[in-house]
Amino acid sequence: MGLLVSLDSRSPLPALAIPYLYFLLIAALSLPQGWYRARIIILLAAYIFHLLNHTTGSRVSDYGMGCTVAQIFFKFADYVVLSNAEAEFSRNSLGDMTTYEGASELDQPKLANPSGMLSPWQAFVKKLRWALELSVTARGIGWSWQVKNVPSSTVSAPSWTKSDFHEVLSRHLMNFDLSNCIFVLKNIFRALGFVILIRIRAFILTSYPASMFHSSNVVVQSLLCFIYGSQIAFGLNMIYAMAAAITVSVGIYDICDWPPVFGNFTDAYTLRRFWGQSWHQMERRIVSKFGIFTARDVLHFPAGTFGSRYIQLYVAFFISGLIHWFGGVFACRKGLNEMQFFMAQAVAIMAEDAAIEIFRLVGCNETLPVWIRKGVGYTWVTTWLAYSLRLYVGKLAENNVWL
Repeated sequence: MGLLVSLDSRSPLPALAIPYLYFLLIAALSLPQGWYRARIIILLAAYIFHLLNHTTGSRVSDYGMGCTVAQIFFKFADYVVLSNAEAEFSRNSLGDMTTYEGASELDQPKLANPSGMLSPWQAFVKKLRWALELSVTARGIGWSWQVKNVPSSTVSAPSWTKSDFHEVLSRHLMNFDLSNCIFVLKNIFRALGFVILIRIRAFILTSYPASMFHSSNVVVQSLLCFIYGSQIAFGLNMIYAMAAAITVSVGIYDICDWPPVFGNFTDAYTLRRFWGQSWHQMERRIVSKFGIFTARDVLHFPAGTFGSRYIQLYVAFFISGLIHWFGGVFACRKGLNEMQFFMAQAVAIMAEDAAIEIFRLVGCNETLPVWIRKGVGYTWVTTWLAYSLRLYVGKLAENNVWL
């Protein structure tokens, strides 16, 4: 008998599967630096392989679970294996993690001795909190690192500097201002709005079941692709709005910790801008890290060169393809055109860059009005995404990864 059981013989997915993976990440980050810390990735990989013999009961949920598991694996590889986490990742409210010195305001009232040094226990608790917050951040908001193109915030810095939850709650309720109240209410209604959109999407896809996808004409297929992909935008925005409303209302985070998760889609008049600015940024740290590591540390291309730029581009989409490919493996034991779709985006962006440069050299930027250039750009991006998504979503439909 093989290590993997058949799809029909899989057991129900453990309820604590994802928390356990995060526990391994937090535990690894909480340990002192050393080669043994990175080796926890072997335990992580073994548990992920074990999860392949389990199912949520739905192919769509299995697909999403596979993508989530792969994201955690690559995040572990980034934070623990490829990075010097204590030196590279710091959060303003926690101070420097490379030494017990320099305690933040959070720790000053609790210093164990007048020398300004934290006791070993206090230092461990501080590092554990740092590891917990680092493990759950995707874009580095409020950290020494932050992914590119996050909308800037004019709101004041976070005010949460107490570790005791009850102190935080009581203080925050006493000083709960109008801007916080508006922000919380706005995000509650945003979450409800996205719930409605998710229901509308489900109704449309129920009316056009997976079996009808390939028999539909090109226009209907393209519309179905965009409707299918909207689940990512609707789902992420719903969860994000709920989390923002809850954490701001109880004082865990401040408004400035919750910039929009998606950029402005009116900026997506090139494919590079669509993927780099308008689409969500939840994987950007992971894919960028592996791209930079490959281009500069492995292949030794100088920063800013043609080779470095496009190696980073191709590696970023390769890692994104792997994350989604594992979703297919988790759900169906095979890839569902994920690698083809994401690598095609890199090829298209490279061709787009060349076309833009040619148009610049022949003077189109000076002769054509901005509205024409943007109109051509929107048409190109929409047409390309519709074409390339049909290859991807069509394979998902074939394998009943639909609703």
